[in-house]
Amino acid sequence: MWKWILRIVIAIAVLVLALKIADRLARRGSPLPAIPQANGCDTLLTVAHKASAPQGDLADLGAEASGSSVKRTEKIWEGCTRH
Repeated sequence: MWKWILRIVIAIAVLVLALKIADRLARRGSPLPAIPQANGCDTLLTVAHKASAPQGDLADLGAEASGSSVKRTEKIWEGCTRH
C-alpha cells in the first residue's frame, strides 16, 4: 500500500518539476516584439501645452474668431504628426 502512495507522490513531484522547467524555458524570451519608437506621450504633452481653447462660450464667438482658433490648433497638431 505504501509503495503505491510513494509512487504516486513521486510521479506528481516529477510532473510538477517538468512543468516548472517547461514554464521557465517558455519565459526565456520576450513574448512581445520590441517597440521601435516611444509611444509619443512626451510629444503629445508638449503639443497639449501649446494648444489653448478660446475664452468664453464657443457659441458666442463669430465665424472669424472660431475659424482662427481652429486654424491655430490645426497648425499645432500638424507639428505633432510630422514627428
